Amino acid sequence: RTYGPHKLYKGFSALALMSPPANALFYAGYDWTKATLSPRIIDEEKNPILVHTTAGFAAITLASLVMVPSEVIVQGAQATDDAAADSYQVFHKVLRERGIQGFYRSYWASVAVWGPFSSIYFTVYETLKSTLGICKSFSHHSAIRRGTRAVLLRMQRHRRRSRSRSHKPARRYPCPTDG
Repeated sequence: RTYGPHKLYKGFSALALMSPPANALFYAGYDWTKATLSPRIIDEEKNPILVHTTAGFAAITLASLVMVPSEVIVQGAQATDDAAADSYQVFHKVLRERGIQGFYRSYWASVAVWGPFSSIYFTVYETLKSTLGICKSFSHHSAIRRGTRAVLLRMQRHRRRSRSRSHKPARRYPCPTDG
């Protein structure tokens, strides 16, 4: 039995282990980049869109350093036909066969896909925040809530994406009782 619901959760431990640090880097990277850019390099008052888009792109570039290797491990675990293969075995297989570079093979593709999204996300978020006059002060508790919510949403998206990949027709092997 190669396919089925159990295949959706193969590699989940890598995702669960790596998502919190990746999301912490994402939000911390955004806040740090925004604070570094404004007012020294780009004045946020004069050009807020440029500050938010640049900080958003920097945030995903930083977070991808952790998230891309976890995606490689998860996809490797789900792609194998070995039912016993887990995240740990896939990690060692990638390390042995491709080295550290194997974990970052899709890094630039990931940044190219998620960079524009992250830039737009933070620009819209900050614009709505200032327009509606909410959440003016930064709170570490709100950052933790944002990070937790992002982890849960990412896990849901990952499960949906994996589910659509796993609906491949199962290989049919001759059964000894088919006669």
